[in-house]
Amino acid sequence: MCCDGSLFMSAVVRPDEAIDRLTSLGLDIFVHQDKPVFRLPCHNLTPDGCAVYAHRPFTCSHFRCELLKDYEAGKVSFAEAKMIIKQVKTLLTQHDLRAKLEAIAPVRGLDYRKLLQAVHAAIAEADDPAALRKTHGQILIVAMQVVHLLQSHFYRPSE
Repeated sequence: MCCDGSLFMSAVVRPDEAIDRLTSLGLDIFVHQDKPVFRLPCHNLTPDGCAVYAHRPFTCSHFRCELLKDYEAGKVSFAEAKMIIKQVKTLLTQHDLRAKLEAIAPVRGLDYRKLLQAVHAAIAEADDPAALRKTHGQILIVAMQVVHLLQSHFYRPSE
Protein backbone atom coordinates (compact mmCIF):
# COMPACT_ATOMS: atom_id res chain seq x y z
CA MET A 1 0.00 0.00 0.00
CA CYS A 2 2.81 2.44 0.76
CA CYS A 3 4.81 1.89 -2.44
CA ASP A 4 1.87 1.90 -4.85
CA GLY A 5 0.61 5.38 -3.98
CA SER A 6 -2.50 4.21 -2.14
CA LEU A 7 -1.43 5.80 1.14
CA PHE A 8 0.84 8.63 0.03
CA MET A 9 1.81 10.26 -3.24
CA SER A 10 5.38 11.03 -2.15
CA ALA A 11 7.91 9.96 0.48
CA VAL A 12 10.28 12.25 2.34
CA VAL A 13 14.01 11.76 1.88
CA ARG A 14 16.07 11.99 5.05
CA PRO A 15 18.57 14.88 5.06
CA ASP A 16 21.50 12.51 5.59
CA GLU A 17 20.68 10.33 2.56
CA ALA A 18 22.77 10.74 -0.55
CA ILE A 19 20.49 12.14 -3.25
CA ASP A 20 22.75 10.81 -6.02
CA ARG A 21 22.37 7.27 -4.61
CA LEU A 22 18.59 7.61 -4.67
CA THR A 23 18.53 9.03 -8.19
CA SER A 24 20.76 6.12 -9.27
CA LEU A 25 17.88 3.90 -8.14
CA GLY A 26 15.69 5.80 -10.59
CA LEU A 27 13.84 7.83 -7.98
CA ASP A 28 12.62 11.24 -9.10
CA ILE A 29 13.71 13.55 -6.26
CA PHE A 30 12.08 16.97 -5.99
CA VAL A 31 11.41 19.52 -3.26
CA HIS A 32 7.96 19.72 -1.67
CA GLN A 33 7.27 22.00 1.30
CA ASP A 34 11.02 22.61 1.68
CA LYS A 35 11.80 18.88 1.93
CA PRO A 36 13.31 16.51 -0.63
CA VAL A 37 10.79 13.82 -1.59
CA PHE A 38 10.31 11.17 -4.26
CA ARG A 39 7.12 10.34 -6.11
CA LEU A 40 4.88 7.40 -5.40
CA PRO A 41 3.86 5.02 -6.80
CA CYS A 42 7.46 3.92 -6.96
CA HIS A 43 8.51 2.62 -10.34
CA ASN A 44 10.75 0.08 -8.55
CA LEU A 45 7.64 -1.71 -7.29
CA THR A 46 7.16 -4.89 -9.32
CA PRO A 47 4.57 -7.68 -9.01
CA ASP A 48 7.24 -9.56 -7.03
CA GLY A 49 7.96 -6.66 -4.64
CA CYS A 50 10.64 -3.99 -4.50
CA ALA A 51 13.25 -4.28 -7.25
CA VAL A 52 15.79 -2.34 -5.14
CA TYR A 53 14.86 -3.80 -1.75
CA ALA A 54 18.45 -4.20 -0.51
CA HIS A 55 19.21 -0.57 -1.46
CA ARG A 56 15.85 1.08 -0.78
CA PRO A 57 15.68 4.52 0.86
CA PHE A 58 15.67 4.85 4.65
CA THR A 59 12.06 6.06 4.54
CA CYS A 60 11.00 2.83 2.86
CA SER A 61 12.96 0.51 5.12
CA HIS A 62 11.70 2.18 8.29
CA PHE A 63 8.06 2.93 7.42
CA ARG A 64 5.59 0.93 9.47
CA CYS A 65 1.91 1.28 8.66
CA GLU A 66 -0.55 0.67 11.47
CA LEU A 67 -1.38 -2.80 10.14
CA LEU A 68 2.27 -3.84 10.29
CA LYS A 69 2.59 -2.38 13.79
CA ASP A 70 -0.51 -4.31 14.86
CA TYR A 71 0.93 -7.51 13.39
CA GLU A 72 4.29 -6.97 15.10
CA ALA A 73 2.48 -6.34 18.41
CA GLY A 74 0.43 -9.53 18.04
CA LYS A 75 -2.86 -7.63 17.68
CA VAL A 76 -3.61 -9.22 14.29
CA SER A 77 -2.40 -12.49 12.84
CA PHE A 78 -0.43 -12.79 9.63
CA ALA A 79 -3.51 -14.32 7.98
CA GLU A 80 -5.71 -11.40 9.11
CA ALA A 81 -3.19 -8.81 7.91
CA LYS A 82 -2.86 -10.57 4.58
CA MET A 83 -6.67 -10.70 4.22
CA ILE A 84 -6.96 -6.94 4.83
CA ILE A 85 -4.25 -6.17 2.27
CA LYS A 86 -5.91 -8.48 -0.24
CA GLN A 87 -9.29 -6.84 0.38
CA VAL A 88 -7.91 -3.36 -0.37
CA LYS A 89 -5.93 -4.50 -3.42
CA THR A 90 -8.96 -6.35 -4.78
CA LEU A 91 -11.18 -3.28 -4.44
CA LEU A 92 -8.55 -1.12 -6.14
CA THR A 93 -7.87 -3.44 -9.08
CA GLN A 94 -11.30 -4.96 -9.71
CA HIS A 95 -12.86 -1.54 -9.99
CA ASP A 96 -9.91 0.31 -11.61
CA LEU A 97 -10.64 2.79 -8.85
CA ARG A 98 -8.03 5.48 -9.46
CA ALA A 99 -8.87 5.81 -13.17
CA LYS A 100 -12.60 6.00 -12.50
CA LEU A 101 -12.24 8.58 -9.74
CA GLU A 102 -9.83 10.68 -11.80
CA ALA A 103 -12.37 10.60 -14.65
CA ILE A 104 -14.90 12.28 -12.33
CA ALA A 105 -12.40 14.74 -10.83
CA PRO A 106 -9.59 15.25 -13.36
CA VAL A 107 -6.77 15.66 -10.84
CA ARG A 108 -3.52 13.73 -10.55
CA GLY A 109 -1.09 13.08 -7.76
CA LEU A 110 -3.52 12.62 -4.87
CA ASP A 111 -3.77 9.77 -2.38
CA TYR A 112 -7.18 8.09 -2.16
CA ARG A 113 -8.41 10.23 0.76
CA LYS A 114 -7.69 13.47 -1.08
CA LEU A 115 -8.89 12.06 -4.40
CA LEU A 116 -12.25 11.11 -2.88
CA GLN A 117 -12.55 14.63 -1.43
CA ALA A 118 -11.83 16.07 -4.90
CA VAL A 119 -14.50 13.78 -6.40
CA HIS A 120 -17.09 14.92 -3.85
CA ALA A 121 -16.19 18.56 -4.59
CA ALA A 122 -16.45 17.99 -8.36
CA ILE A 123 -19.86 16.37 -7.96
CA ALA A 124 -21.09 19.17 -5.69
CA GLU A 125 -20.01 21.77 -8.27
CA ALA A 126 -21.61 19.94 -11.22
CA ASP A 127 -24.75 21.20 -12.96
CA ASP A 128 -26.67 18.11 -11.81
CA PRO A 129 -24.98 16.61 -8.72
CA ALA A 130 -27.81 14.14 -8.12
CA ALA A 131 -27.41 12.66 -11.60
CA LEU A 132 -23.64 12.30 -11.10
CA ARG A 133 -24.15 10.61 -7.72
CA LYS A 134 -26.62 8.21 -9.33
CA THR A 135 -24.32 7.50 -12.28
CA HIS A 136 -21.21 7.01 -10.13
CA GLY A 137 -22.85 5.70 -6.96
CA GLN A 138 -21.26 2.25 -7.05
CA ILE A 139 -17.73 3.57 -7.56
CA LEU A 140 -18.25 6.15 -4.78
CA ILE A 141 -19.27 3.35 -2.42
CA VAL A 142 -16.16 1.36 -3.34
CA ALA A 143 -13.98 4.45 -2.88
CA MET A 144 -15.47 5.06 0.56
CA GLN A 145 -14.81 1.40 1.47
CA VAL A 146 -11.18 1.75 0.38
CA VAL A 147 -10.66 5.00 2.27
CA HIS A 148 -12.27 3.46 5.36
CA LEU A 149 -9.98 0.41 5.17
CA LEU A 150 -6.91 2.59 4.65
CA GLN A 151 -7.83 4.85 7.57
CA SER A 152 -8.72 1.92 9.83
CA HIS A 153 -5.70 -0.27 9.14
CA PHE A 154 -2.87 1.67 7.52
CA TYR A 155 -2.75 5.30 8.62
CA ARG A 156 -1.74 6.53 12.05
CA PRO A 157 -4.78 7.88 13.92
CA SER A 158 -3.41 11.44 13.60
CA GLU A 159 -2.97 11.30 9.81
